[in-house]
Amino acid sequence: MDKQNQEEMFNFMQVIRSQRHDFNFHLQAIFGMLEGKRYAECTDYVQTMVDEVSDLNEVLPLYHPAVGALLSTFREVAAHKGIKLEIFVYYNLSHIPCTVSDINKMIGNLVQNAIDEVEQHPTKDRWIQIMILKRSGKSVIKVTNRSSKEISSYKHIFNPGYSTKPLHEGIGLTTVQKIAAKYNGVVYPEFEDDMVHFIVQIPNLLRADDELTF
Repeated sequence: MDKQNQEEMFNFMQVIRSQRHDFNFHLQAIFGMLEGKRYAECTDYVQTMVDEVSDLNEVLPLYHPAVGALLSTFREVAAHKGIKLEIFVYYNLSHIPCTVSDINKMIGNLVQNAIDEVEQHPTKDRWIQIMILKRSGKSVIKVTNRSSKEISSYKHIFNPGYSTKPLHEGIGLTTVQKIAAKYNGVVYPEFEDDMVHFIVQIPNLLRADDELTF
C-alpha cells in the first residue's frame, strides 16, 4: 500500500510539473491568437486550459498529497469508463487521526464500489460525487452515486463476504467499517430518492485552537 501511495503521489507531482513546464507555451499560443485577433479560437483554448487546471485544483487542498493522488487516479479511471467523478474538498483532513494508508483504503473501497455500481447504469446516469468536509469536530468522507437497487438489498452490506454484485468478494465495506471503528468512527449508508450516500465520520484530533465547522 505504501508503494502504491508513493507511485500515485509521484504521478500526481509529475502532472503538476508538466503543467508548470507547459505554462510558457500556453502563454505564447494565447498571445499569438490574440495578436491575430482569433478571439473565438483563443476562448476555446483558454477554456480547455481552465478545465485541466480545475481538475487538479480540486484535490490540491488536501493535507496529504497521497490522498489527492489517489483521487486524481480514480478520476482518470472513472473517465475511461465513461463516468463523471466530481470531487468537492471543503476540509483538508489535517486533523484526522488516520494514517494516510487507512484514509486511502477507506476512500479507495468506497469509490471502487461506486464505480462497480455505476458501470451497470445507462451512460446518462454514470456519475459519482465525492465530498470531504468537517462536521461537529469530525472528518466526513461522503461518496454518492445513483442506485437502482432496493434499499433492502443493503441490509447485510457490512457482513464479511456479502456483496450485491456478482463475482465480488464482499470485503470492501467490511474493511472500511473496521478502519473507521479503529479510530472511533462510523460508516453508514443514507438513501435519497434514487441515490445512495456512503458516509464515513471520524472524530478529529482536538487541539486548543480548533474551530468546529458545521
